[in-house]
Amino acid sequence: MCQFWKGPADLGSKVSRSLIKLIKQHPAVGWVRADELPSEDINEELLRLWKRVKQLEGQLAEERDIEATKGLGEEKDIAGIAPVKTEISSGAVDDSPGFIDRLALTEETLPKWGETIEAIRKDIELIGKIMEAATTDVQRGNTQGSGFAARLIIARRVAQQLTKPTEHIWSLSNMFVSQLHDVDEGVRILIERAPLEIQENPDSKAKSCMFLRSIQNLSASTHDSLGSIQGMVDTIAPLENMSRDMRPALRRLKQGLTIMIESRDITNEWVNLIEVSGITFEDQETQPH
Repeated sequence: MCQFWKGPADLGSKVSRSLIKLIKQHPAVGWVRADELPSEDINEELLRLWKRVKQLEGQLAEERDIEATKGLGEEKDIAGIAPVKTEISSGAVDDSPGFIDRLALTEETLPKWGETIEAIRKDIELIGKIMEAATTDVQRGNTQGSGFAARLIIARRVAQQLTKPTEHIWSLSNMFVSQLHDVDEGVRILIERAPLEIQENPDSKAKSCMFLRSIQNLSASTHDSLGSIQGMVDTIAPLENMSRDMRPALRRLKQGLTIMIESRDITNEWVNLIEVSGITFEDQETQPH
């Protein structure tokens, strides 16, 4: 996990990514540190991204088959006799996944990531309804002159109702970050390959730009969603002090949401990679100087 950094912003980014990678590779108990989640926008961008990954993965597979065929032809000598194969001495084996493996993992994970986001949205919506009903009950009790004993009963009921969705959100948040890590590796490969692909085939620029736009849109949607979640986290702290019974569920909820918020830097880095790629989008080319 040793990496070099250039400044405070770069250090924060390196630490965030390293922790996410460590959490994925060595899962353990204790890896913890809004009611709006526009999943429709995110899912649309995920679908576009998945289609593009699948398309590029097919192109890479074709290139690999062509190179393999060329290699077989080059193995024969002038007489048309294949040379004798030599044994390669045993040593350290590189078992790390290649870029095609990582692209395949990204392709497989993208739909699951969308499902995780949708499941989180539903749990957050359920929590919102529970809290709304509790607020209505408290207001009704105030008008009827009920004391704090009535509020305590409501708080205990809410604590019980919150247990299941908050635990589910905590579990889904860890899944969200793990899936984002898998998607991140493939997205980075595709962004970094885009300039070379355009150079080799200028006609592919339109598709490449469309793909990079979808990445930017996905990053923006994710950023906005996590911003809404940050607002939800900010409202939890005062509630923790109101009821001892509600405190465990609320803290669990805050832990799960915070895990998601801290992953925001990853999608921001996708945008940064696009900006330094040197690719000029069509709308940028037509802008007057």
